[in-house]
Amino acid sequence: MFASFATTLIHARLLSAVYMNEAGEGNDLGGTGTPVAPAPKTKRELLVDKANDYAAKYNATLALIKQIDDKAAAEAKLGNIAAGDRVDAEVGKGAKAQQILNALVIGVANSEEKGKQVKVQVGQGFDTQVYVLNATQILNVVTAAELAAAASAPQAEEAAE
Repeated sequence: MFASFATTLIHARLLSAVYMNEAGEGNDLGGTGTPVAPAPKTKRELLVDKANDYAAKYNATLALIKQIDDKAAAEAKLGNIAAGDRVDAEVGKGAKAQQILNALVIGVANSEEKGKQVKVQVGQGFDTQVYVLNATQILNVVTAAELAAAASAPQAEEAAE
């Protein structure tokens, strides 16, 4: 009877030690009641950890700067966009992404939640498709004034001849 009690007690201490190791509380196999602390890190390990922390912060800052630059560039493109302008844009994601060329702007909306959005029409007649684009999707803007100037330039050259 005493042997089974002693065996049970030893098993309980071992299980307790395993649990403490899994919980990160150290090791109590010596029977002193105080956990054994993990070995301290070397200077090299501490420097590597610090360098990794700085690298992670640097990369996060670069990502934030890129996001701000992209947003500013997109807002600059859409600064004076109005109905009647033509845009080139990209819709869809990944493998389904497609580029829309020479889409007609039919409306512009500006909200605080979604920012500036542009509704464009692609195609004519029955094949017309309508898309709502965010600023980041627009690749190029040609204003209605530029379109009118480009259309009148060939006529002016023909009249001069």
